[in-house]
Parts: sequence; C-alpha cells; structure tokens
Amino acid sequence: MHERLNNLGLVFRKTNDIDNFSQILITDFIVERGCLKGITGGTYQAPLYLYLDDQKETNFTHDFKEFIKTKPYSQTSPENILAYIYAVLYYYGYREKYIEYLKFDYPKIPFTDDIDVFNKMVEYGEELINLHLMKDIPEYSNIEINSDIKDYSKVIEKLTSKQRYKNNRIYINKNLFIENVEKEIWEYKIGGYQVIDKWLKYRIGMEIVLDDITHLENMVKIIKKTIELQNNINQDDEVEKPINQENQPSQNYEESNNDFDSNYDESASETECYIEISYPEGIIPDNLELEEQTMYYIEVIDPVDGGLSGIDIYVDDEYIGTLDDTYGRVEYVFYESGLHIITAKYDGEVLASETVHVEESTTYSGGESESYNEYDNNYESNDIQQIQTQQSEIEINVGNIRPNNSMIIPKLVLSPGFLVSLNSISPSLGVNVVMENGEPINLKYISMEVDLTIDNQNSDSITIDKIILNMFDDEGHSLGRGEIQDIQITPGMNPATVKVDIRIDKMGYEIFRKLSGYEVDAEISGSAYTGDEEIPFNGEGELLPPLPEPPVPLPPLPPFPVE
Repeated sequence: MHERLNNLGLVFRKTNDIDNFSQILITDFIVERGCLKGITGGTYQAPLYLYLDDQKETNFTHDFKEFIKTKPYSQTSPENILAYIYAVLYYYGYREKYIEYLKFDYPKIPFTDDIDVFNKMVEYGEELINLHLMKDIPEYSNIEINSDIKDYSKVIEKLTSKQRYKNNRIYINKNLFIENVEKEIWEYKIGGYQVIDKWLKYRIGMEIVLDDITHLENMVKIIKKTIELQNNINQDDEVEKPINQENQPSQNYEESNNDFDSNYDESASETECYIEISYPEGIIPDNLELEEQTMYYIEVIDPVDGGLSGIDIYVDDEYIGTLDDTYGRVEYVFYESGLHIITAKYDGEVLASETVHVEESTTYSGGESESYNEYDNNYESNDIQQIQTQQSEIEINVGNIRPNNSMIIPKLVLSPGFLVSLNSISPSLGVNVVMENGEPINLKYISMEVDLTIDNQNSDSITIDKIILNMFDDEGHSLGRGEIQDIQITPGMNPATVKVDIRIDKMGYEIFRKLSGYEVDAEISGSAYTGDEEIPFNGEGELLPPLPEPPVPLPPLPPFPVE
C-alpha cells in the first residue's frame, strides 16, 4: 500500500473560451482530466511539491526561485507563494484586466514588490484555500434545510433550472429545499460549471442522507464566503492599486501595433517548417488578422527532409486533420473571435506553431461597428452589445435533443465490433453498420437534432440571420457545433431545429457511459444573430435515450477521445 503524501496543487486549463474566467481550483487529491470545463484541451494540475526518490522538493523552476530572491519576501514559504497566487487568481481586478490573455494561454501571475501587499494577499489566499478544501466552514445560521428530512422523500428529483432554484431556495425535490440562498450563490461557477447545480445533477435519482444535506449546506456557505472574500479583495485599496499597477504578465507575449507576436522567426524559414494561412482564393491575410465565419487554408511549408505526410494540425489543442504529400493543407473555419494557436505536430512532437488573431465577423452587423482593442481594454462595443441584448424581445429555449436517425444508435450498441474496438476507432475511417433493410452505412458522425423554441415577443415578424450553438456533454467535453441560417419567425412561439454532427468516436464514448449506468446529458450554449444584435441562450437535455442490452460484456470505460 502506498502512503498518501501531503500535497496541494493548482488545477487549471490552458485555454478558456468564456469571458468570465473561473477555471482555477485548489486540491489535495489527483483530479480527473475533465473536471474543468472547456471546448478544447484538458485540465492540468500543478502540485506544490514533488516527491522524487523519497525527497520532497518544491515544484518551482530554477528561474522562478531566482526571481523570488529579488523580492522583499524572498524567505517566504512555498505555501505562502501558493496562497498569494491563489488570491490573485480569484481577484476580480486580475480576471478583468487579463481576460484576453486568460482565454488562450496559462495564467501568468504579477508579483508585487510591496511586502505588505504580498502578506495581505497571502492572508486572503490562505482563507480561500481552506474554504475550498472544506477545512473551514463559515457560519450562516439562516442557510438551512426547510424542515426535518425524515418527513419527506429524500430522493433528488430531476428538475429544470427554473424549478431547481426559485424564490431564494434550492429545491432538492418538490418538498425539500435549502432556504436563503442568493442568486449569485446559485449561479456561482468554478471551472466553468455551476457548482451547486452540477452537484445535484450528478445525484439525480439518489436518496440522500443527513450528511449529504450538511455537505450541500456547507457548499452554499463556502460559496457565499468566497464571494465575500473576492469583493473584499476588490475593495481593498492596499491591494487593488499595487497589483493593478504591476507590469502585466508579459512572459511569452510581445505587444507591437496591437498585434501578438506570432513566434515565427523568418530567419529560420530556410531550415525549419512553418505554418502559413491563406484564403481559398490564394490571398494571404496581412498580419495574420483573420475573420470568424470565414474559410481558410492551413498549410505547412516544409523545407525539412521527410515531406508533409503524417503531420497533424491542431487549433487550440483540437485535432483538425492530417496532411499528406498530395494535399498538404487542411480547411478550417474559425467560429470564435480572439486569439488562437495553430500547431503542427509529427508523432506528438511540435514542428511549428503560429498564434493568430481572429476578428469578430461583420457579416451580421447592421452598420459600422467599432473594432475591439484588446490592449487598450476598450470594452465600449461589448457594453453596447450587452445593452442591446438586454432590450431584446426574443427569447430562445432549448427543448429535446434526439438522434437524426433513431435506429443508428441501437444498431451501434448491438454491433460487438463497435463496442470492443472503441479505443481504436478512427473518425476519418468511420464505422460500418448494416441497417434493417440491408443498406450498408459508413458512419463518421452521428447527427443529433436540438429542438429550439423561439419566443418572438415583438408584434412583427423577424428574420434571424443565423443561430449557432455548441454542444457539450455533462463532463465538459465538446461534442460538436451546429448552425442554421435565415430563420423567419412570426410573433409568438416558433419551433426551430439545429443539427449537430458528433464524431463517431465521441458518440461511442457517450454510448459506453450510458450502457455503464450513467445519466448522459448534453449542455447547449449558443447565440442568435439578427441585425446588429446577439441573443445568447443555453439549456440542457438528455443526450441518449434508453439503450438495448449490449450483446457482449462491456470492456472498461475508455478515456474521452483525444482531439
């Protein structure tokens, strides 16, 4: 038996595809790869200590140790440094100032030269760490279950979001609820997940005991205290001014004419391969300023011996295709504005990397729109968009999620070869399935249809230019994206359906989870565009219906397919 060694670790992601950074957590256990939500990439864990050959060493690089020696707190403990980092990462001012950096790269931490500020942040960080490890439970006597649970059913019922939380109450079922829970506590997210809602979803149908109720109450109290601490840091003048005046975390970044350095050294082009972006018409964009919703070619210029065959292309750690010597490029559409990293790899080794900036598409704009300057923190255009969204008289709700062909998934379940060979399924080759009528089908994707209801509260009919939605599973894995265009809606309720193609290996993983007894749900987030207005929406639904018994014993659940 191995002894469990005391340690702490930061849990984080490299890419964060949302405007509200929450992808950070502390742990004293090893965590699962998908515990923080994101469209691409996985979760990383950085332990404070490394245990090598029975020796305990701090997990700091040599350069960082030398850097800390230049600070007035050079003799501080590793635990204090971790607490300082954790407080900075939970500081609203830091998250707002560096949100564009946090979307595409690892967090970088500004270290103050003021020892009093450092010590103050250490205090905040220690309190946050102890809260999130549930070592300290704050007292709020008004947060409690409504009555003695022995009088009612103790099963967590499946409820909609509106049924789960209303009137400052979190409902466990129709009779049991926790009182005096503010909306900001219910909506609070860590790792991209709504904490309390996620905890309940994983336990739908389970009968809970008093310890579970106490744990849920403690979660509510911890989130309430976390929000209070974050507000305290933000309002602390001793902290706010020095931290925000520190030099921005500049490692790996260069600022020149509001462009990111692409990390491409032209002097190396004679000896190293590099990545080139072009339009289908053959025009190379100036300064790598690209636009979303537009098709591009991603090519690798390869003066190195060996040719292009077998080079894999990734965008933001998501695999998009493999090159060969006949057709040495892949096609790609950027659906999200902001910074993106394109990487060429061979046998896992990085051959070349390129950072590109993608502008917001002007396709749906009703007129001139101001460009967004990341470096000057010009949020004016975003503020206008938020105001327009709030004034919208269109509401979109997510309904059922269902297979495009209801026979496909049961046929897969009843195909022994599919179940046994899931780990080796290639989405490029697909899976062969014979339908009831004898028709052979090669499946590379499974199409799911997402039903939407568009409530047009205006008195006139309206044309929605486009609806784009993203689908995730309930573990945070990206499943696919769908869109529809030119939707005519009349006053009142209007149905619409968006098709999402899910890769066969990804769907295979979800089928295995369903057959293994998991509730497999899908989460939807998207936007509708009409004129110069964006209308966001989200929802959830059951991804898979009940499935037939598999004809063979199930192998162990494989990992989610690597992009």
